[in-house]
Amino acid sequence: MFVCGIVFVELLFSQLRHRDGARSWLMAWAATATLLYAMHLNYFSGQLRFYECFDTIYVVCNLLVYPLYLIYIYKLTDLRPLSSRRWELACFIGVPVLMGGLVGTMYLLMSQGEREVFQHEFLYHGRTSSIHGLALIMTRIHQLCRVLFAVFLIVSCIFGIRQINRFNHSLEQFYADTEQRHMGRQRAVLWALMVCSIVSFVVNLFGRQHFESHSWTLYVLSVLFSVMLLYIGWLGLTNTFSIIDMHRDLKEPTPSAEEHEETKETEKPDDRYCKLMALVQQTMDEDHYFLQNDLNLNTLALHVGTNRTYLLQAIRQCEGVSFSEYINRQRIAYAERLKAKYPEMHAEELAQRSGFSSVSAYYMNRRRYAHHSEKK
Repeated sequence: MFVCGIVFVELLFSQLRHRDGARSWLMAWAATATLLYAMHLNYFSGQLRFYECFDTIYVVCNLLVYPLYLIYIYKLTDLRPLSSRRWELACFIGVPVLMGGLVGTMYLLMSQGEREVFQHEFLYHGRTSSIHGLALIMTRIHQLCRVLFAVFLIVSCIFGIRQINRFNHSLEQFYADTEQRHMGRQRAVLWALMVCSIVSFVVNLFGRQHFESHSWTLYVLSVLFSVMLLYIGWLGLTNTFSIIDMHRDLKEPTPSAEEHEETKETEKPDDRYCKLMALVQQTMDEDHYFLQNDLNLNTLALHVGTNRTYLLQAIRQCEGVSFSEYINRQRIAYAERLKAKYPEMHAEELAQRSGFSSVSAYYMNRRRYAHHSEKK
């Protein structure tokens, strides 16, 4: 609870300094997680006064926490407005509110005796055999909420993985240097989300009452969740790149493809692509254009006199790789030549002179593509 509260406050101050649409959803996630764990604290402290209200809030927050994080991922990686996902939003937000409203209504309808039986038998001991009437209906509603929680976390993980992979693929088609843009750290967020999801699923499978008699497991899970949640919050606070930044870069002016119109009528597409790639490779070999800092598809397209769409098609057709891989292969081959010529050269200098933004980027690409440069 305290970790989520700290993350929420940090995100709030960050939003006051610079408003960010994606981060506002992460702030909503942190606020929901804070409320959720506050309700957990109330449950384990055994305070039953106003528990009807606390349990209602718990149901809503428990079902909302993973969908809110998925919406945050959407805002980081997709330019489409959330209104285009109205059915997902209706499900992810509407269902938790509906279930919370249903739980609150049932508490109002139950008698004091039914509330006490439900709380003592089901919530704190996981028993259903002696529960009847409205208290039994409330039990079934809570069991349904556990199933919905499992469905929401699985869907959030699957959709989140697909969304991040799609975004990373787009980055590799446009930027040569993806280290500071690639959702490598956000991929770590996703792994953290998956771990939290698995643990959360197990916790909900056993039920919170299981931890009443196994307090050590509660401490272990509290530490695990605190670390995970703190890491997620830190990554959200330090993230500096999103689909909005990429969209801004994509607006860079490029020449039209009019100069290619005449050849389109007389040459096959493969021939045109191969001629363009021969020109690009000549630029790489003679001008070492891959050494340019923060090279992107627009910049190279301008240099060779075409547009980015046509150039990207040529790279895909003739090289069978992404733009990022094509450029970084050139850089690694150049770095290998430098290393052979100057064996004493340090990795930092090799990385800098080969066009990489950092030593870590050099090592990462060397592991990927060094074998390719050796074959060449």
